[in-house]
Amino acid sequence: RITLEMTRGPLPGAADGLIEGVLVLAERLDGATVRHAFSVRAEPSGGGRSALVALVTAMGLAVAGGLLLNLMPCVLPVLSVKALALVRHGAGPAAELRRHGLAYAAGVLGSFAVVAGVLVALRAGGEQIGWGFQLQSTAFVTTLATVLFVMALSLSGLLPIGSRLAGVGQTLAARPGYAGSFFTGALATVAATPCTAPFMGAALGFALTQPWPAALLVFEALGAGLALP
Repeated sequence: RITLEMTRGPLPGAADGLIEGVLVLAERLDGATVRHAFSVRAEPSGGGRSALVALVTAMGLAVAGGLLLNLMPCVLPVLSVKALALVRHGAGPAAELRRHGLAYAAGVLGSFAVVAGVLVALRAGGEQIGWGFQLQSTAFVTTLATVLFVMALSLSGLLPIGSRLAGVGQTLAARPGYAGSFFTGALATVAATPCTAPFMGAALGFALTQPWPAALLVFEALGAGLALP
């Protein structure tokens, strides 16, 4: 369903009955703007409580989507890095393991805050973008395809690439101490952006129509779900 949030007018009985009209949705597809018009009959509802319930529901869906995001092929390789790191720390005290887990979660939540801030700022500037917005850029996709092709040439032995250049992200994630756990969380967030898990669509769709504090809460709930395991 679609929820419309509108400022109440000055007339006392203006929001007592059904609101009828035409709803026009515009979206950008393949560089062109496509508009769809729908005849709607909207039933008014209370603002404060329903908005809070909607926010809590969206955050719950975001946590569930973040949990399932761990099973997506984008994130699984990064999780193996974190799992091996936890095995290395397994001989230490349990408190040390918990601190590494919290450092990993901080990396995830901090990175999600950055992604949410950029996304909300771009949408406020009029850009019609959503989750994985960088993949809507032809230049970005072309660059990414080129990088992957060069990496394939390197892995096949046809084009040697210095290991120091190729392993920048792994180097950060493999740093000793809590910094390594933090950067592993950041790397997991970067790896997760091309993927979408169940429940994420509804939660992020809601977040991108809300003021920035509510949007940030939903994105952080998604990050919490990703870091929870």
